[in-house]
Amino acid sequence: MNMKRTNGFTVIELLVVISIVSVLAAILFPVFGKAKGSAHDSSCIQQLRQIGIVSAMYSADSDDRLPYAVAPSTKFNASFTAAQERGPLFKAAVNLPTIISALAPYRTTNSLWRCAQDRVEPGFLAENEVLPPAWQWKPTYYETVGASYDYDDVTAVLRGGQMRLPSSQAILFCDYPAVHGPATATNLGDRNLLFADTHAQLDTKNLWSTNFVPPASGDWF
Repeated sequence: MNMKRTNGFTVIELLVVISIVSVLAAILFPVFGKAKGSAHDSSCIQQLRQIGIVSAMYSADSDDRLPYAVAPSTKFNASFTAAQERGPLFKAAVNLPTIISALAPYRTTNSLWRCAQDRVEPGFLAENEVLPPAWQWKPTYYETVGASYDYDDVTAVLRGGQMRLPSSQAILFCDYPAVHGPATATNLGDRNLLFADTHAQLDTKNLWSTNFVPPASGDWF
């Protein structure tokens, strides 16, 4: 029995070609996805290094002190809180510039503050479902608060910009979300960290929670 030919191919040959292409696509698409993720991770590291260089330039012009500013998230949160009833950091956040504004004279760009892997963690979305519409979190931290990165504004504002640790150990910036590695039972995920000596690295040992200065309760409440 003769098979009907379509543009030089039999129907069976055409189905075989389609099957092969489908198998190759199934194999290669995950590889391309991983490559794209790695490129985004590398881009985020490079952006943090640039922020570190700019921050060092600011410090060089300011008696080696950290930029006197607050993280965009601090400003965002303070704007929805009765600041006069909160601690000194919240009170300062209402009037102080964000770190983005403080470093703007050094020709930083808005894109520098957005990590390609930035996305709001589901936990944050769930917690904020009951809040007023003005405080609803968008898909990324950049869209919500204005930056993908957190800043050690506790040291910058409440400790006179003087770091407690050597520059090679003091973390100035980190990702808001832990999106640079898989979450496990003992680790919520990995973050990129920027240290005061301008080097950046992936945090696979949860250094962020022990080294990055967290807001002490007395600072906030």
